[in-house]
Amino acid sequence: PLARTVSLRGLTSRALLSAFLVLISLFHSSIGGGTPTTLSGFGSRSLRKTIFPLGSNVTDSSISTPHTIANAIFAKHMKPTDRPKVWVRRTREPDSLHFQIRDEDGDIVRILRAQVINEDGDWEIEEFWDEKSHDSSEWIPIEGIYGFYKLPSGIMWILVSKTAPVYTAPSLNDDVEETWWQIRRVQNFELVHLSSPNRVMSTTHLKEEVRQLRLLRQALKEHDFYYVPSSESNVVKDMTCNLQDSIETHISTAGAANATSSPWWSSPEFRPDPRFFWNHAAVEPLLQRYTREIESDDGDESVLSDLLQYTIPLTSAFVGIQSNITDDETGLAYDQLLISRRSRFRAGTRFTRRGADASGSVANFVETEQVCLLLNNRSRIETVMSHLQTRGSIPLRWSSPADVKTYRPRVRIGTDPLAQARALRLHLLEQFSYYVANDKLLIRPSNASTAARLIFVNLIDKKKDQGRLGRAFDAVLRAVMDVYSIPKEEEQEAIEETEKPPPPRPHLFDLHSSSLTTAIPIEEENGSNEREEQLLSDPGAVEHVWFDFHAEVKDGRWDRLTRLLETLRPALDDHGSFIADAPKNSTGWTIRQMQNAIVRTNCMDCLDRTNVVQGLFGRYVF
Repeated sequence: PLARTVSLRGLTSRALLSAFLVLISLFHSSIGGGTPTTLSGFGSRSLRKTIFPLGSNVTDSSISTPHTIANAIFAKHMKPTDRPKVWVRRTREPDSLHFQIRDEDGDIVRILRAQVINEDGDWEIEEFWDEKSHDSSEWIPIEGIYGFYKLPSGIMWILVSKTAPVYTAPSLNDDVEETWWQIRRVQNFELVHLSSPNRVMSTTHLKEEVRQLRLLRQALKEHDFYYVPSSESNVVKDMTCNLQDSIETHISTAGAANATSSPWWSSPEFRPDPRFFWNHAAVEPLLQRYTREIESDDGDESVLSDLLQYTIPLTSAFVGIQSNITDDETGLAYDQLLISRRSRFRAGTRFTRRGADASGSVANFVETEQVCLLLNNRSRIETVMSHLQTRGSIPLRWSSPADVKTYRPRVRIGTDPLAQARALRLHLLEQFSYYVANDKLLIRPSNASTAARLIFVNLIDKKKDQGRLGRAFDAVLRAVMDVYSIPKEEEQEAIEETEKPPPPRPHLFDLHSSSLTTAIPIEEENGSNEREEQLLSDPGAVEHVWFDFHAEVKDGRWDRLTRLLETLRPALDDHGSFIADAPKNSTGWTIRQMQNAIVRTNCMDCLDRTNVVQGLFGRYVF
């Protein structure tokens, strides 16, 4: 429907590029001016830059500060449904952080105290009450909890102290104004340091702590973190999951008795996508302690459940939104969103992080989702559509260390063919598990053909270092696919062959080396899925399209990008996109079409060339 409404297919390539640049600028201007994430608390240059009142360190409730006065007014005039559920206070004797959990009416449910209990950095969280627990002047409201990190001198708690709304999707029906999808952005983190008792810091430890704090503050400030607020009416539960997976999970759990009450940490089924769960390392100690406590004989309930309930899974992402768009010809109204989720694995800057690691995770991996919400004449959701693309560094073991002598550092490609094959194989299995392997009934487009399920669109040059890298990738990809396409009756012979003394190690760039194919071990990795292995054994499941971007568009020949689009057009039509009708009356969500394949684009750094080509594909699909 959207393709007929806002069709760009008839424009020239130059006009397409101009439209793409305008679209990106509009998206950037629609998210609030790009206000950077700020930090307060421990490590701030100004002692007053903190959410806690200056008198909180001396535990004297008679001290009145602007913080306490504003806090009292805030609590008095706030509506019950808008009241913060988590409040915190800081004490020095002992050095601890208290969390006050409140219900919808603002009544105190539980107070927890977090502190470091010994010089080794061991920590505990326990229920705690004292005579000042009900003194509202000492408690500060926060939006949620990021988690904590261990430092040489103790523990650094990170609190989400300020957020801003980014998008609220229109309601699904006229009867109930329920929120089914919200997006908020973190604006400020509060850092709270809890010291280890009797800890004596050496000069080495002090220098290491300063280094860690500098890296932590830099990492928190340089990312835009987004999340989905917790609500029982939410269909999209967290920011790490795309719209198709969220609605599919919602439908599959709609009949379960505990579907709406199951928190995200209670079961792997509800856990955020680990690739985009950026505060996972800060939350992992709480999850591990929670799991041990509920599995012990002490009881089936843990005090950590109240704390985890307000721990927010955050995603480093770009979010662009345009709301209430109306087509002049048809009168169709819609909202459109562009969400790019950055992977936390193998994260790093240009030149310092490239290629894949031993687990198959690649640098610069990003999942980009286009979302279109079609509205009816009452500004309610009628149909939702989404389409996914990914980008990421070439999944081989290679690097390009920065060199001050040249603007273009030389590309260094690993020479171990088995390490290259393992990294690529694990990356393929990961892509299949997230974007291709689907045991549920697949609803495909009516004009679906037999295109590859995973398509690598490679935009690097075909000469010099980039050419060497592209040829190496093509060779390793064909070798991996050849191994897994061995017929079942020949599989045992291949296994027995690998048990013999290995032949001389082949050179990675010998494209015709048969020993490279037979040398790759085909044993099943731990945790691999049979469905994914079957897809890997299909020679037509993966395709490599190498399009020399610079050679094709040189001298301003942007019209030649249509050659790439014509090559990928059958696959894009076959892959389709996710389309679902919103609930009407007593009926639930109705899935009309699902996307069960992916186009993965890369250049050297997955930036400029990748942006142009992904914009080209995205406009064609929608």
